[in-house]
Amino acid sequence: MTKFLLATLLFVVPAGAGAQTVPLWGKFEKTFVVQSDAAPETEFSVEFRSPSGKPHGVLGFWDGGKTWRVRFMPDEPGTWTYQSRSRPALVGLDGQTGEFACRRGEGRGPFVQHGAVRVAGNGCYLEHADGTPFFWLGDTVWYGAILSHKDDWNTYLDDRLAKKFTVVHFNVVAPRNGVAADENGEISFTSMDPIRLNPRFYQRLDERVDAVTAHGLLAAIVLTWGLRPVDS
Repeated sequence: MTKFLLATLLFVVPAGAGAQTVPLWGKFEKTFVVQSDAAPETEFSVEFRSPSGKPHGVLGFWDGGKTWRVRFMPDEPGTWTYQSRSRPALVGLDGQTGEFACRRGEGRGPFVQHGAVRVAGNGCYLEHADGTPFFWLGDTVWYGAILSHKDDWNTYLDDRLAKKFTVVHFNVVAPRNGVAADENGEISFTSMDPIRLNPRFYQRLDERVDAVTAHGLLAAIVLTWGLRPVDS
């Protein structure tokens, strides 16, 4: 029996955040380079500690070759610290430490100004992290991010912003439903057993998601893929 997994993820990852100073509710990104051969399936995570001492564990991800990355949205102003861990412990991935400053009021866009989107306490509407209401208005451009040229994508986003849309909803997996690959001929996965991501496919999609958030829109991303049949 073929099993399908469907997950809808809301990404609020404003582009352009610096490596050392990050806006409150902006994006901190750190690159880690392993010093030896490592399987893409290597377990890698980073623990961030807020200025008030609260820990936040975040999974990192393989981004091709010997490169791993982590992305994190700080929700407190002040100095944050972090420490990485990998299993097995690998030089370049495990035990890396650092810090960055988070400042309120730096950066533009509704998500940097008001924070991520969540369900309000009464369960009746959506709001930002600071309590500002968020009205979900969008449509589905299912394979737009996968198939579009960068200029075409920006034209679409300009149009939706001008029409007061707040959300862009799209799929980020190919091949699927007759769409064989992205505009560069890249597919989502290079193998199915085990499932292994194709970094080039998602590196290109990173640019499309960054463009969405740069326009002040919410990227509502759907991951959908089929797994091979398994014996019952």
